[in-house]
Amino acid sequence: MSWLEAIPLYFLVMLVLVLPGLLLTFALNLRGLLRAAMAVPLTVAGFAASAVIFGLVGIPWNPLTVAIAFVVVGAGLWAVLIPVRRRHPRPRLGQIRWGALREQMTSQSIALWCAFIVGAGLIAHRLKLILETPDAISQTYDANFHYNAVQYIHDTGNASSLTLGGLGVTPEATFYPAAWHNAAAMVATVTEISPWIIANAMTFVFCALVWTLGCLYLATRLFGYRPVITVSTGLVAACFPAFPFLLSFYGNLFPNTMSIAFLPVLLGMLCEALGLAHESRNEARTPLWLGTLLVIGATGLAHPSSVLLALLIVLIMLLTVWWRAVAGHRPWWLIGLGAVGWF
Repeated sequence: MSWLEAIPLYFLVMLVLVLPGLLLTFALNLRGLLRAAMAVPLTVAGFAASAVIFGLVGIPWNPLTVAIAFVVVGAGLWAVLIPVRRRHPRPRLGQIRWGALREQMTSQSIALWCAFIVGAGLIAHRLKLILETPDAISQTYDANFHYNAVQYIHDTGNASSLTLGGLGVTPEATFYPAAWHNAAAMVATVTEISPWIIANAMTFVFCALVWTLGCLYLATRLFGYRPVITVSTGLVAACFPAFPFLLSFYGNLFPNTMSIAFLPVLLGMLCEALGLAHESRNEARTPLWLGTLLVIGATGLAHPSSVLLALLIVLIMLLTVWWRAVAGHRPWWLIGLGAVGWF
């Protein structure tokens, strides 16, 4: 298979991973860069959570039932966040004028687009060189399990992380974090593409799309929207061999790749929700916390190790929040007591 022949298949995989989560971003009233960065993580969260819940209550896990679950959850989130939406209104489609759109094309927005194109393009080009062919099969120890797990879910509909570990072979069902396998199996069920092609396409989606958007969102939360910051972030996101390139051929550790790719947007949302962002925006905190919980679930059901890393960084964030709260407003002994209690 040539890369030109693979473009429609890869694009179809991307659509299945983007569209369900995009529905939830509208329900959560997310906007701009955060909406783009959250689409795929929310899709994975929906696939993984529905697989566990449906497995417990005996509902078949297939495209129809999962689509209904997304619609129901999206409607529920929309209803719950109606008060938030009224306090933070968003222009309706009919209210958007071309003049307003032209005004939004500032140096900052152009720099964001350039940063994304450069970062995602460099990562995609490097992954193309690593894979060599779009239908390459990873002949590694971990990949054997991952391919078979995807095919097992596709054939049986048993997708729950609580039971995937044995692949139906062992007498006892065992736990195995299955968010990656749920996403790949759903794509396989919808498109009937081979698992190894789906795995390669998902590597492109998570490394080039999700990772780059997440890094841009995290950088803008920490340092603002200056063009030099965003363009540098796009370049730096593609510069480290350890990630996103190493895991594309070592292992192959597909679930680790997914969970690590979710970390930047997760940390960026926590930074915004805790009030640590460089530029404070008039944004509601409730959607941020709901989105954070969903991405934590998706990350944990992809590979729990990334959640442990996120918790370590969150401790630093909480320490910063505590210090800002007490510094200059509390007696020195209270600050010292808090520091002793922290350590």
